[in-house]
Amino acid sequence: MEKVSYEDFARGISHRIAGKRIPLRGTIEVTRRCPLSCAHCYNNLPIADQKARRTELSYEEHCRILDEIVEAGCFWLLYTGGEIFTRSDFIYIYKYAKQKGLLITLFTNAVLINEKIVNLLAEYPPHFIEITLYGHTKQTYEKITGKPGSFERCMRGIRLLRERGMPLKLKTVTMTLNKHEIWEMKRFVEEDLGLEFRFDAMINPR
Repeated sequence: MEKVSYEDFARGISHRIAGKRIPLRGTIEVTRRCPLSCAHCYNNLPIADQKARRTELSYEEHCRILDEIVEAGCFWLLYTGGEIFTRSDFIYIYKYAKQKGLLITLFTNAVLINEKIVNLLAEYPPHFIEITLYGHTKQTYEKITGKPGSFERCMRGIRLLRERGMPLKLKTVTMTLNKHEIWEMKRFVEEDLGLEFRFDAMINPR
């Protein structure tokens, strides 16, 4: 069988379904809650926010949606938040989505990554995991996140994922608070970690 790059594969599928009204790609925001309180972010409700928790779709509702979108032809799916791992049942939602055959990308800040999560991801590997890095130093990172200790937790999450060979990309949101560390972040990610690094300019209103 001839090998093709992922880009050529994706382009080929998109070309073949053009005009057929098939929802090839989808994005699901599983929660607005997050353990961080980033200076720029609109989606950082506290983890304990019960009102926010009550408005979230249940595990059963997520499974029903996954059944429907796969039936309609969805192939790629992005999970985002808030912080996706704020939900204790997200690992089960994710597992169900993987068992449906979807190619899944996860957006996370990595501060809640633990051995249990990494073990599941190793068993059901995502297409990509994108992690946001807000600074090269603890001082800059936590000035943005507003949470002491969050820099170390992010670094630990990245380390756990790298140790298991997860497909990682790191990105940053450029702002006044971290502009002095942008190129050092890029060097750290690309040279020290050996990972892809990109700038993310997308901030959407709630």
